[in-house]
Amino acid sequence: MQQFLTGYGFSGPAARATVLEGGCDNLNLLLVIGDEQLVLRRYRFTRADEIAWELELIRFLAEHGFPTPPVLTRMDGGLAGSFLGGTTALFRYLPGEESDPRSKDHAVQTAVMIADLHLVTQGLEFRHPRRRTDFQRLADLEAIASRLDSPGLAEMAAEAVAFRDSFIARLAAGPAIPWGIVHHDPNPGNVLVDREGKVVALLDFDEAHSSHLLTDVAGTIRYWATRPEGFSLDTEWAALQAAAYHTRRPLSAWEWSLLPDFLEFIYLADAAEYVTGALRSDPTRPAVEECWSYRRYRALREEEAWRERIAGVR
Repeated sequence: MQQFLTGYGFSGPAARATVLEGGCDNLNLLLVIGDEQLVLRRYRFTRADEIAWELELIRFLAEHGFPTPPVLTRMDGGLAGSFLGGTTALFRYLPGEESDPRSKDHAVQTAVMIADLHLVTQGLEFRHPRRRTDFQRLADLEAIASRLDSPGLAEMAAEAVAFRDSFIARLAAGPAIPWGIVHHDPNPGNVLVDREGKVVALLDFDEAHSSHLLTDVAGTIRYWATRPEGFSLDTEWAALQAAAYHTRRPLSAWEWSLLPDFLEFIYLADAAEYVTGALRSDPTRPAVEECWSYRRYRALREEEAWRERIAGVR
């Protein structure tokens, strides 16, 4: 630990470290060094070049006033070092509490913050690649289904391929829609609020990548407006969030019409990632059957009324 911190110029007493819950893909430690509080993140699965993309994005956001914990720069000018054999970065700690998934106000504020993210990063590109996209998730599902026999897997993969092809055709049927950097994971645990309930920061850009901006609009709805009862979508909350986003970055009529398609896309891609990951860990696991995201996707496909309620918000 001390050797890692020395790379940032910290040479005093050893830091006190506490494991932070959440963020299961990475190791996150809260460090107290004198009067300073920092967060150490050791990446477990993300490739080094993709980590570089993420850290460059976070540095850009902090420099442009977007509310997210700034990444610290090492003495050698780098944004990451090595800790316990893995790529590791250090961030400023931002105080706050996780937002409340039952709070309509927090849901609306989150939608506005995602729109602000899109505005501040418009036109931004980085030289490093990002593989963890929704189209890649569907491709990974198709690949594992080609070599593994698991209950329901072949049927799910075939459905995913058919959806992907029809989705691409739907996108091509109209004008190009805005493309840029998306957060992709604006769940309540990644949104910090202060004691007054004001959203103060967006955390965890481990899933961020370049995609259609509607991906994030749909993702925000997916995390905040899904109800566990009957795998249903709360269309009132979904409409409020879409309308709130629209106040910051107005959606075109074509984008409004596509929003329901993106919602289905998000649910299906999330299901594909879960099933693929579960089967890689344990090929005997009934991953398709236990996947809630897939059940939610199927529920949306079976009920059409919600599409008009979402697309007609404007």
